[in-house]
Amino acid sequence: MMLLGMTVVALALGMSPAMRANAQDIAVPTGAERSTVAPTPKRVCRKVVATGSIMPKTICLTQDDWHDMNAKTQANADEALRHRGTGMCDINCTPGS
Repeated sequence: MMLLGMTVVALALGMSPAMRANAQDIAVPTGAERSTVAPTPKRVCRKVVATGSIMPKTICLTQDDWHDMNAKTQANADEALRHRGTGMCDINCTPGS
């Protein structure tokens, strides 16, 4: 009786008994198999006050991006201090200005 009921439901859903048997053989992926996309890195937000402004601006970057930004800022500061008072400037400067 149970088989007859399942067959009626399967037929009502458009599935033949053979299709129902095949559907039962299909493996359902587990959580680890389902999640093949790498998780996005955690974002860190900081409030930054730009020069000439009193309003802080929130900037959100990944930790690696913050590390890169800090390294570039430090390199720019070191470059400016190295050329301080020498009259040297970068390629955007015009001589005599």
